[in-house]
Amino acid sequence: MYNYFDGVTRLIVPDNLKTGVTHHKKYEDPVINKVYQEMADYYDTSIVPARVKRPKDYL
Repeated sequence: MYNYFDGVTRLIVPDNLKTGVTHHKKYEDPVINKVYQEMADYYDTSIVPARVKRPKDYL
């Protein structure tokens, strides 16, 4: 996808998928899957999961 669009987004907002977000509590930083985090580091982007029960939040 990044090759097709010739660029990378600065921010990825997944809706708390189990394979990407290992642990997510209301007042703590989310724990991102190791491989998913390595992909974000490689493409120099950030992962900020959507809030629980509100996956359509816009930043």
